[in-house]
Amino acid sequence: MKNVYNMDIEKLKKAGQIAAKVREEVNSYCEEGKDFLSVINFCEERIIELEGEIAWVQISPTTTAAHFCPTKNNNPVCEKGDLLKIDIGVHIDGYIADTATTVLIPGGEDEELKLKLIETSKRALEEAGKLIKPGVTLRELGIAQMNEAKKSGFTTVTNLSGHTIDRWRVHGGLSIPTFDNSSTFELKEGDLVAIEPFITDGEGKIHEEGIASVFMQARDANVRSQQGRKILTYVRERNGLPFSTQELEQKFDHATTILGLRELKKNKIIQEYPPLTEISKRPVAQFEHTFIVGYGCITKLEE
Repeated sequence: MKNVYNMDIEKLKKAGQIAAKVREEVNSYCEEGKDFLSVINFCEERIIELEGEIAWVQISPTTTAAHFCPTKNNNPVCEKGDLLKIDIGVHIDGYIADTATTVLIPGGEDEELKLKLIETSKRALEEAGKLIKPGVTLRELGIAQMNEAKKSGFTTVTNLSGHTIDRWRVHGGLSIPTFDNSSTFELKEGDLVAIEPFITDGEGKIHEEGIASVFMQARDANVRSQQGRKILTYVRERNGLPFSTQELEQKFDHATTILGLRELKKNKIIQEYPPLTEISKRPVAQFEHTFIVGYGCITKLEE
C-alpha cells in the first residue's frame, strides 16, 4: 500500500514496530558497568533478529544531546547518573523508522532532576503527537513541545529539531521545531515526520564538540588509496544512510578505517557530524517517535 508520496506504508509500519521493540528492550539492557559498544551491539543484533535492517544506532551521554557513537579507542562505560540518549533507526528497503529513548543509570547526582527531564520529554512528545494530522502547522508542534518544557521549569533545545524523512534519507528537507518558530507551514497527509523534543535545564542550545564518529556521504568520487576504496565501497552500500567509525572497525582493521576516513574527508566525499553538546554542560533528555501524517504513529508498540 502506497500513498501519494510513493511511500510503502506496510514496510514503514514493519520498520516502526521493530524499532519500537528494540527501543523498549534496550531500556532494561542498559545498566552500570556495561560499555557503550555493548549497548550498540545489543540493539543492532536485535534489529537483525527481528528481520529489520540497521539504519543507525547511537548512544549519547548526559550532556551530549546527539551524534555520539563509541569506537574501540573511545568506549565509555555506563556509570551511575548517566542520562543516555539511545537513538535507533530501522529501515526496510530504505523505508525508515526513527525513534529514541532516554535511560537513566540509577544513582549519582541530580537523580530527581534527571527523572523529571525524562518525564517532561515524554510528555512533550505525547502532546506534539496528539496534534499530528493534515493541516497542523510547524509552529503548533513547536509550541506544544516548549509549553511542556516550561511547565516543568525547563526548555527545549531550540537549535535541534525533528524532521521529515524520505526513502533512504533520514532528513527529508523539512525541520520540525521544538519552539514557536512562527511558521504557518502545514503538514500534508502522507508526510513522514520524526518528532524529538530534547529537554534540558540548561540554556537550551547545543554546539559541536569533540571528534566525529558519525558520517554521511556528501558526494561521489573516486579515491586513490586501497584503504579509501574499501571504505568508499562500504559508504556507497549505505545508500545515503549515516554510518559510524565503529561500523567500519567491525568490517575493517583500525588502520584501514582511519586512513580511509581521512582520505574521504580530505576529498569531501563524506561529511562528519561531531557530538552535539549542551552549551552550558547541563543534562539533556530526548524521546522520539515517527509519524505518518494521516496514518498515525509507527514507533509505538501495539497494545
